[in-house]
Amino acid sequence: MLAIFISCGSKEEKQPEIPEKPKDSIFYGFNFNHFEVVRDTVRDGDSFGAIMAQHQVAYPEVHAATQKEYREIFDVRRLRQGQPYVILKSKDSIQKPQVFIYERDKINFSVIDFRQDLKVYSEQREIITHIREASGVINSSLSETILDQGMDYDVTHNLASIYAWTIDFFQLQEGDRFKVIYEERFIKDSTYAGMGPIKAAVFEHAGKTYYAFRHQADKDQNYAEYFDEKGNNLRRAFLQAPVNFSRISSRYNLKRKIAFYGNKVRPHLGTDYAASVGTPILATANGKVIVQYPPSRPCRVSEAHGITCDAEANRAILALAAADPLPVRVTEEIPEVIAEESEPPPNPFEALRQRAANGQASDVISAEDQRRFRPRRINADQVPDGMRVVSTPFGDRLVDI
Repeated sequence: MLAIFISCGSKEEKQPEIPEKPKDSIFYGFNFNHFEVVRDTVRDGDSFGAIMAQHQVAYPEVHAATQKEYREIFDVRRLRQGQPYVILKSKDSIQKPQVFIYERDKINFSVIDFRQDLKVYSEQREIITHIREASGVINSSLSETILDQGMDYDVTHNLASIYAWTIDFFQLQEGDRFKVIYEERFIKDSTYAGMGPIKAAVFEHAGKTYYAFRHQADKDQNYAEYFDEKGNNLRRAFLQAPVNFSRISSRYNLKRKIAFYGNKVRPHLGTDYAASVGTPILATANGKVIVQYPPSRPCRVSEAHGITCDAEANRAILALAAADPLPVRVTEEIPEVIAEESEPPPNPFEALRQRAANGQASDVISAEDQRRFRPRRINADQVPDGMRVVSTPFGDRLVDI
C-alpha cells in the first residue's frame, strides 16, 4: 500500500516592525531632538530682555546673563537686527526656555545655557576650507568683474586693501587683468560661510605686473603682511587713496567750468571721493601741519593736542601719523530691564487728605482761595440737543448722550 503525504506549508508569522530610532540632529553642540526648538530673528526694537520676557524667562535669570563678567564673551546689548537666534525649550507641557543661541555670523555663535548653573560661552561651527583660484579681465569695474566670475564680493575689498599702497583702484583701465588664490569656507562641506584670506594675487595694471604673497611671521598673532616677488612689503609710505573702494565724484582740475556759474573757469584744487555714511577715512601718509603766526600773535604750545612751536619762526607744528581706520561708532543698545515687583510709592496728597478729613481744611486751602474759586454750573436751558450735563466738584461739563 502506497501512502502519500502532502505537507501544507505554514505561513511565516509577520514580525512586528520596530520603529527606527530617529537620527540625532546635532546643531550648535545640542541634540535638537531633546528640545522644543523655536527659531526667530532679531527684529527692529528688540532687546535681549524683551525677547526673554516674550518667552517667560524669569527676571533673575535674565539679569544674571547681563552682568559685566559675561560681556567680553557675549554682550547681550549688541544684538543686531536681522540676526537669527534659537531658543531651546523643555520637551514637556511647561516648555521652559533652557538655552538661548545667537548667531553672530554664519560661523560664530554665542550660547546662554540657563539649565542649572548659568553658562555663557561663544564658539565656532566646524568649517571646511577649500582653496579657490580665479581670474578675470576688467571691462567696466573690478566689483562687476568679480561678481561675473561668481566670486565672493569681499574679494573686491580685500584686493583693494592689499594693493592700497601700489595701485589706485580709481584709475583702473579696461583690459586690466588679475588672478587670485583665496580660501573659501564651508559648513559641513555644503553651506557657504564666506571667504578666508587671500593667499596670493597678481594684478596687471597700466602695463605693469603687481604680485602679492601672504606671509604670517608670527603664527601666534592673527596678523599677516603681503610681499611682492622680491620680498618687499607692499605697505609703503603713501596710500594711493584715502577711502576704501568708493568712487571719485570730482577730480583735480585747474580748468574746470561749471554751467551754474556761467561756464566760468573755477579751478578744483582737490579730489572728491564719494562714499556712504560711516566709511572710515584713512590718512594717506605721515605728515605735519604748519601754521605761520603773525608777529603780533605768539605761538602757543598745546601738548594735549600735539602742537609744538618753533619760537624763532613763530610757527605752530602739528604732527600727523597715518594709522588704522577708526571703526564706525555703534550706539550700544541698552537691554530692557524687567522691573521687580515692589510696594507702590506713597501718595504725596495723602497728608493733605487726612488734614482735610480732620477739619483742618483751612490749613490746606485758605478761606480767601475758597471764596475765589467758583465752579462752573450749566443750566438746563443751556444744554443743546443730544448732550447732557455731568457735574463734578470742579464744575459741570457737556458730554454726548
